[in-house]
Amino acid sequence: MLYQYGMRLMNNHNLVEEAIQELFVELLSYNNQLEQVENIKAYLIVAFRKKLFKLLKKEQSFQKDIKVLDFAEIAFSAEDFIINKEEDTAQKHRLLEAINNLPKRQKELVYLKYFSGLDNKEISTVMKISYQGVLNMLSKAMKKLRLSKFLRMF
Repeated sequence: MLYQYGMRLMNNHNLVEEAIQELFVELLSYNNQLEQVENIKAYLIVAFRKKLFKLLKKEQSFQKDIKVLDFAEIAFSAEDFIINKEEDTAQKHRLLEAINNLPKRQKELVYLKYFSGLDNKEISTVMKISYQGVLNMLSKAMKKLRLSKFLRMF
């Protein structure tokens, strides 16, 4: 995803790859100092974009012939949208498979939380477990989903 985004911003394969590599090296180097992130995808895109333009600025001091594309110049084809939709559909199927492989109570909890929109206190009442029990079970369910063989591709 970062590579495709970078290539849409600038037509420089080497620079995009270098930015991705440097970003992940920095993330690994400073992982103890990083704050908790709610939306990892948005965080990575913002960090990648900053890294990419920082590298571009550094490289432009050596080379003046790199062409940076303006967002107005980015062209999307119908194929881009079809591929994106297919990837979304496949991801949803993998997520549903992973949810269906959770134990019954965890599956019920995920359904109540994310499909029915109940908050933890309401779930506690519905499932007749303590508020802390809801938090613990939700944490275990999310951990199982993250470790699921169906979602390891991400």
